[in-house]
Amino acid sequence: DRLRSRGLGDVYKRQIQDISVEESFIKKEENKNINEAMDSLSEIQRKRIEKHIINKVPVTEMALVEKTSLNAIFKNIRLGLEKIKNKLKNF
Repeated sequence: DRLRSRGLGDVYKRQIQDISVEESFIKKEENKNINEAMDSLSEIQRKRIEKHIINKVPVTEMALVEKTSLNAIFKNIRLGLEKIKNKLKNF
């Protein structure tokens, strides 16, 4: 029984490793697709999305620094996110 249990454990570990390799590949593909979608944005959209979504910079702070309206920044980010969403649908 011990040998059999250890053998099944090895099979289980191998399955976990195979899943991990597959998940790693999928994650790399997803990151590649996101980067391609981000690259399709205008420079200002990309920078605003990175600042607000990734770096958690408040839109109010961005508006002050850029000397523009909150509405302009919100609209630009929303349109950029919609463009990313549409690009990712195609992958």
